[in-house]
Amino acid sequence: MDWTYVVKHWLFTLTISPLVLEIIEEIMPYGEETTSVLGIYPVILIFSCILSIPTLIAYIIAYNVTRDLTHKTNIIKSILILVTVIGMIITFGAIGISPIYEFSISYSITAIVIAYSMKMQIHQRSD
Repeated sequence: MDWTYVVKHWLFTLTISPLVLEIIEEIMPYGEETTSVLGIYPVILIFSCILSIPTLIAYIIAYNVTRDLTHKTNIIKSILILVTVIGMIITFGAIGISPIYEFSISYSITAIVIAYSMKMQIHQRSD
């Protein structure tokens, strides 16, 4: 397993997404004035790390399964992005984040850009 890719993708998505969310909120304000994401950034990071653990587990399982099925990194990355986006939407919905679309868009954009900008190395299993 390419732990470097998995950990970097997870950490970069969690650390950069709130900043992307701040940009989206500046461009498309939602209703009344809200607290700046930057003002609560450390809290967001802590909760993001904790709440993303189920998605990270699903991501690792998907990585191992797809790595055994194909060695094309673009296919593996696309499946991992799909797992990431679905996991985030489920998590946001479960904890009742509103508006869910802004959070989903910011985290999805970040996950996609990071996934395709990082190099993935496929390691064969030695059974």
